[in-house]
Amino acid sequence: MRTVVEALMKTKSFNPYRKFNRTRHSLGELVAAVGSATNDSREAVAALVDLFQTGRVQLRDHGHLKRVRVCA
Repeated sequence: MRTVVEALMKTKSFNPYRKFNRTRHSLGELVAAVGSATNDSREAVAALVDLFQTGRVQLRDHGHLKRVRVCA
C-alpha cells in the first residue's frame, strides 16, 4: 500500500520543499543554511549571489519585497 506522500510525490505539481520555501527566514539563517551545504566560503558566496540574481530570494523591507542587486 502506498502512503499519501508517495502518491502526492508522483503528481507533477507536488513540491516537498514548498512549505520551507514559503516561510520567512532571516538573512542570517539563509547564510548559515547555504554555508552549511557548501564546501568553502567561495562556493557559499557564489550560491548566495545566484539566489539573489535569479530572484529566488527576496528581502522584505517594512512589508515590501525587494530584489537584491549584486555588483561584482
